[in-house]
Amino acid sequence: MSETQIKRDILDYCAKAGIFAKRRNVAGVQRMHGHFVKLGDKGMVDLWGILRFSGRHWEYELKKPGKEPTEKQMEWLEECKSLGAYVGWGDSLEDFIDFMKHAR
Repeated sequence: MSETQIKRDILDYCAKAGIFAKRRNVAGVQRMHGHFVKLGDKGMVDLWGILRFSGRHWEYELKKPGKEPTEKQMEWLEECKSLGAYVGWGDSLEDFIDFMKHAR
C-alpha cells in the first residue's frame, strides 16, 4: 500500500473517531516570476493535531512500509517532544491507532 493511501486511511479514521488531525505539505514552489516560496521547514512531519481533552499538540510521521524517518524528521520529532508535544511515527493505520491509544 502506498504512503498516500495510508495517509488517506489515517485521516478518514481520525474524522470518524473525532480526532483533530491535519496533514502538512512541506515543499517549495517556484512562482511565475521566478520567486521560490518555501512551504514548511525541512524535516517537518506529515501529520499533526491537538488531543481533544488535554489540548496537547501531537506530530506524526508516516512512512512507506519498510522505510524510516529521515534524520531531519527525527530531529523535528525530538524538538517537538522537548517542547511537550506527543510524537511518533509508523508505516500503517494500525501503527497510528496504537500511537493514539497511548496519547495523553
